[in-house]
Amino acid sequence: MSTLPFFHFELKVLLALITALSPKKSLEVDIAVDVAQRLGFLMQRSAVLTRFGFRLALMAVELFSGPLTGEWTRFSRLEVDARMRRFEKLYRHRVVIIYWVAKLLKSLVLVALLSDERLEKEFGNERRRWRSNRISFRRELIAITERKKMPPIPEALAQEGHPQGVEYLAWPESTSSNEDL
Repeated sequence: MSTLPFFHFELKVLLALITALSPKKSLEVDIAVDVAQRLGFLMQRSAVLTRFGFRLALMAVELFSGPLTGEWTRFSRLEVDARMRRFEKLYRHRVVIIYWVAKLLKSLVLVALLSDERLEKEFGNERRRWRSNRISFRRELIAITERKKMPPIPEALAQEGHPQGVEYLAWPESTSSNEDL
């Protein structure tokens, strides 16, 4: 866990949030740590303001989610079901900024969580196999098109007597001029 770019406080809240949002009721600790590490790598590659906002959102969930939902226990000290209910209250809060913070955290955690290979196999969503099939199919299509001779490029629709380029944009001399006015 020492390679994670989070402080102990933030990591505790993040692991609590990951287990609360997991579609699998009993999430193994190593999967939660792997998801936290994946989020840590994402945050390391993000802008400074994004990193600060993510850390601030984690602290807000830990410290202010209780008073905002009428409870007083810290988020990370709750049982998994109570965490899920509290986060759902934050997600459905009337104040838009609270809803946005909850939506941001939920989106980031679920993307990192559901892209774990072990959970993909468990839920029958084997994205990696689908992606490798798609890549091999693309390579086959490229090989087929490289063997085919490309059709000739059609000639321009303009006729030879039709003005081209600068001549096309010039005013014709035969039109009436302003001298007649």
